[in-house]
Amino acid sequence: MKNIYFNLLILAVFISGCVDVKIKSEIPKKTYYDLDTSELSSKVCHHFGNIGLGGISSVSSFETPNVIRKQSNGQTSVVENTLWVDNPKEMLKNILIKNALNECINLDANSMQHMDKIVFVKILFLGFLDDRAVVELSYRVSDSKLNTLKMGIIKKDEVAQNISALQELSKQAVLDIIANLK
Repeated sequence: MKNIYFNLLILAVFISGCVDVKIKSEIPKKTYYDLDTSELSSKVCHHFGNIGLGGISSVSSFETPNVIRKQSNGQTSVVENTLWVDNPKEMLKNILIKNALNECINLDANSMQHMDKIVFVKILFLGFLDDRAVVELSYRVSDSKLNTLKMGIIKKDEVAQNISALQELSKQAVLDIIANLK
């Protein structure tokens, strides 16, 4: 009788191992991407512009690490097994700060010093629309009393279905915002 229980125990362990291996092999591999692919170069700035970073916000559908695919008819889905490494707002913030530093502009979000200008950015769309990679951002530049000095919408798109296109378009959109800060 002990021999039967022992054999059943061995069989159960063996079967559970096979089931575990089968489940693991069927789970699709997720790939993570960062929007920020740029590198800072060594640079000495004799005059730094200090601009406040009022914040980066987004419409609620971009509050997740999912990569969005949308059709012209409004049908929306996520790109299977492809995720952002972080929330798009945080990744865009990193791109904005790094590229501003390359232009000798210090974007500071938590400074106690007086800022002459403050910039606010909102992600309107970041993903794929039909057969295009699309990045849409709105920005507003305000004075220290939050009076609007300049505002606009930046839309960058190209026929592409790959993450590298979104990375490049995001950088181009950020450079346009920085050009409007000067």
